[in-house]
Amino acid sequence: MPDVHNILVTGGEGFIASWLVRHLVVKYPTYNVVSFDKLDYCSSLNHSRLLEGRPNFKFFHGDVTNDMDVLRCLQKYNIDTIFHLAAHTHVDLSFGNSYNFTKNNVLGTHILLESAIAAGTIRRFYHISTDEVSVHPLEEVQKTRAKLADAVQGLRRGGDGRGRPDRAELSVANQSVCGQQSGGRAVCDGIC
Repeated sequence: MPDVHNILVTGGEGFIASWLVRHLVVKYPTYNVVSFDKLDYCSSLNHSRLLEGRPNFKFFHGDVTNDMDVLRCLQKYNIDTIFHLAAHTHVDLSFGNSYNFTKNNVLGTHILLESAIAAGTIRRFYHISTDEVSVHPLEEVQKTRAKLADAVQGLRRGGDGRGRPDRAELSVANQSVCGQQSGGRAVCDGIC
């Protein structure tokens, strides 16, 4: 795609996002790819070791719940496309610590969306989440995903409830890893 140059992948050192990072860096050498990760319990720099030294790959140590980290990265690398995969997803860990899931998954997504608007350079925003099957349908992970999906869809409609102008130029897609579309396009539509 001619308007894609600098891609940010949040959670880029996690299991699924690291695959996307490697794929984009190796298959599309004209794209600059930034792996953004706080290196939490489920991520490892070992996922991107084979990319070290490639001119189109950078790692940024940051947290999606820290607006300064996010905005600094977006501005430093002039990001125009975001693949947002950073999320707490392990269902068993959510039972005793649902606050951290809500903070990371909902607040983190909200901060990323607001930072994307503030940066003024983002043309595409893809929100990608995993689908974990649970016996308990009201579990915290699913609740936080539903809340952040609402935030993403609110941005897609252009309204944020605070009288901000329409943001139709920002393409927002909400996608699950299992392949079901909820944003009207495939995760890698025209990119992968």
